[in-house]
Amino acid sequence: MLNELAEEHPTRGFDWYYGNLRNRGLQWNRKRVLRIYRSMDLKLRRKRKKDVF
Repeated sequence: MLNELAEEHPTRGFDWYYGNLRNRGLQWNRKRVLRIYRSMDLKLRRKRKKDVF
């Protein structure tokens, strides 16, 4: 199910995937979903805001 979500929404982060899986009724805990998320190489880097002076 995580793989399907990743194909449909490739630019979403872990929190969105985890929340969506829980809403669909999958009772996995956060650590398990995170482990699978990382093993699938879906890691997205957080974007930093540019400092403007």
